[in-house]
Amino acid sequence: GLLSIPASLRLDNMPGIASQKASAAGPKGKGAAKAEATGGASDKINAALDAMFESAEQADVDAVVAAIAEAGVSAVNDSMFERLAAAAGMKKKKNARIAVSLLFSALIAKFGRSCEPYLHQPTRLFVVLELLGDGVKEVKEAALAALTTFRALLKDTPPTAAAMKESLLAGLETSKIPAQIFVLEWIEEISVSARVQLQHMLGDLIPGIETHMHSLKAEVQEAAAKTMASCLKVIDNQDVEPFIPALVAAMQEPTEVPETVHKLGSLTFVQPVSTACLSVIVPLLGRGFNDRNVAVVRCCAVICTNMARLVDVPLDALPFLDVLLPAVEKASNDVSNPECRATCGKCSEVLNRIKKAALSAPPRPSLENLVTIIHDAIADKAVADKIPNEINWSAHLALSLVVSNAFETAAWRKCISPFVKAAGLSEEVAHQAADKSLAAAEHWAEDHMEE
Repeated sequence: GLLSIPASLRLDNMPGIASQKASAAGPKGKGAAKAEATGGASDKINAALDAMFESAEQADVDAVVAAIAEAGVSAVNDSMFERLAAAAGMKKKKNARIAVSLLFSALIAKFGRSCEPYLHQPTRLFVVLELLGDGVKEVKEAALAALTTFRALLKDTPPTAAAMKESLLAGLETSKIPAQIFVLEWIEEISVSARVQLQHMLGDLIPGIETHMHSLKAEVQEAAAKTMASCLKVIDNQDVEPFIPALVAAMQEPTEVPETVHKLGSLTFVQPVSTACLSVIVPLLGRGFNDRNVAVVRCCAVICTNMARLVDVPLDALPFLDVLLPAVEKASNDVSNPECRATCGKCSEVLNRIKKAALSAPPRPSLENLVTIIHDAIADKAVADKIPNEINWSAHLALSLVVSNAFETAAWRKCISPFVKAAGLSEEVAHQAADKSLAAAEHWAEDHMEE
């Protein structure tokens, strides 16, 4: 797995935090009475966690949530997840493993969208994701319920899909088969619910999905192929759409690459070539350039040249040039056929022109830009300083809006206001912060386009 935390790593073993072993029982659950008698938010949460891991009773889960609510949702921190990770790894304690997922679900039920900034991180999500592969049915069911609830929470806000990219990529790397399938199905769902966002994520997600198309497990292969086919439907290029089944077939069976390259070679590119389009064609060309058949290499160079000329935004092509340029230049130097060498040389010139244009273009907004914009939009700077996680998450969502060229007031309020409100500010003040963030981002985008 990606997460390796020693079972001995506990919140109550950390410096400055006293160990609190809950032994008192009462109508609110085993941990509640002890938690109420303990001083300090960390001690209360810690005592409640001890009892919850022991019993996995809903009353004890509720006691943990109550202690967190009293301290504030920011108490859902790395230290807490270190304890949850340790509990998830207790092979002989079924209740502890069940309790981890029950708490995850309970946090969503209590805090709603306010918990998004605290549950989305790859290492935190991975704690529950790994439990899908547990050998005990109740543990798996609790994990599936928790993750399904979180997925449903995010689905209504498409920009969260982009913000979850790193977590999805990490999830694709899990060794647990049920977890792999869950993540693949999640990405498939995103291809429908967050189509625009996925267009900008395809380049990163396709390699991981394609890897699972070659899994030794038939159910993973099937899920990956289904997810890939669904993802490629977001490609908004009518020239390429008829070739999508052939592109998927080439991913599934490498021997299909030469034939698919020749099929694509018959294509006349007319429509602008977008990031999504490049995401699916560039991997094929990368393999084609390595083919021993000179005709396949030459065809790749022709496709690449024709496609490159229809790239409207050089920055869209920049991430893909790391694959294409070395392959084209190698072919240009190594292939003995004069016609093929000349075609590759011409392709190399076109790609280098795009690279030069991309590198000289004004940079796109970064996450740091959006963090600054949102922080500055909150009038009360003392409040803004207290909610770094909320601002960071809002900035992830806002960045997705900017990349998607979405500057509607309602969308920006949905991505910022709930998290500013979590700091105790009114809805009116939260909306003002969202509106100011939108105005600043729009101004930034206008300056960017003017340049």
